[in-house]
Amino acid sequence: MAGSNELLMARVQQGDRDAFRTLYAEWRAPLFHFLLRRTGSRELAEECYQDTWARVWKSAHTYDPRRAFKSWLFTIAANVGHDAKRPVVADFRLETTTNSDRVEAKNTLVVALHMLEGRDRAMMLLSIEGFKPAEIAEAFGVSPNSVRVRLSRARSQLREQLLAR
Repeated sequence: MAGSNELLMARVQQGDRDAFRTLYAEWRAPLFHFLLRRTGSRELAEECYQDTWARVWKSAHTYDPRRAFKSWLFTIAANVGHDAKRPVVADFRLETTTNSDRVEAKNTLVVALHMLEGRDRAMMLLSIEGFKPAEIAEAFGVSPNSVRVRLSRARSQLREQLLAR
């Protein structure tokens, strides 16, 4: 049985704008935060968010209802984020609040993520979002074992980056 997102997407495929608006609103926070971590810039993340939904509407006919909507959506977002202008890591300013320790830790992690090679970073971000290796493998057209190896390597690189700071 299809979930509510898959049912909404089936309605979008029929041209239902209300279903599209519902999905757009429902996925606002998780997708925007994914793109923020992907791009390192609020402005660029916002552009990518809008571009992701433009692509969802334009390519709705390609959605396969047997596939999880979340996987399909985040694959589009990962591609949009990859196509976006590569951020300058030194310019990252994700948050500025009074809780400086938390903000510094978060900013350090985002900078370390952006030191990874693009595909490894995208896989790591999808993993952080809760995607299983098999789902990531489907999105990238590789084997789940290849994803596990890349994630292991990326985690090691992240550990090195974080310990060096």
